[in-house]
Amino acid sequence: RAWKVYHGLDPDVDIRGLGLETIAIDEIQPLFIEGRQALDRGESFEREFHASWCDRRVKIIVQRMEVSGRPVTVVVIRDITEIIKKSEERERSRFMGVPVPIYIWRRKGDDLILVDYNEAAFKITEGNIGKIIGRSAAEVHAGEPRIIEEMWRCFNEHVSISREMEHRSYFGDKTWWIAVKYLYAEPDLVIVHTEDITDRVTARRELEKYRDTLEALVLERTARLAETNLELEQQIDEKERTERALRQSEERYRAVTELASDYMYAGRIYPDL
Repeated sequence: RAWKVYHGLDPDVDIRGLGLETIAIDEIQPLFIEGRQALDRGESFEREFHASWCDRRVKIIVQRMEVSGRPVTVVVIRDITEIIKKSEERERSRFMGVPVPIYIWRRKGDDLILVDYNEAAFKITEGNIGKIIGRSAAEVHAGEPRIIEEMWRCFNEHVSISREMEHRSYFGDKTWWIAVKYLYAEPDLVIVHTEDITDRVTARRELEKYRDTLEALVLERTARLAETNLELEQQIDEKERTERALRQSEERYRAVTELASDYMYAGRIYPDL
């Protein structure tokens, strides 16, 4: 039935008794040969490819089994178009539902072209992202050469790049802080994730400002405390000197009175009397 559907051949009339090399079209023959070689090495073999003769996605599986005691090579060609379509639809749904903006760029010649975006990217650009589909990174980010350099580095070196940056919107004067990440995807894509971190950066700057103010306040209060301590120490030293001088005076007076053999009187002279 598959031969009749996809090739227009009746298995009972057109191909019975013929070898696969005879009836297989050019797209299948190399895979069949590769599959037999894999089986000879004791390996399994299966491949997915686009079948141009029927415009479908198919999987070819080459197996070896025994029929009536004889080894037989079995080639299974399975139509997986609907399976892949459903899988792609699920992946598309997940991609569109990611809460951070995602932009997909594809290399075309010497340019990276914007080919897709998700719902979050649509919202953050207020729907304007659709206006630049098909445009190059060199055009979109003409005023931000570092972005272009990072995208090409990601593509050429197959590395992920992350950083925070202040970014001016392509669609107006709005400027915000974003965390951007570039990811390479085979064979020719650069996937760019962005996250608006303006509130986070603003809060961090306010915290740094508060910390700087607090440090200055601590230094000022420390200086005042040191000055106060110095004044107290000076007052204590002055008091101790006064007390020592008073004790010394009392001791001298006592010594004089104890050594005297005659009567001694102490008096005070008042100038006006």
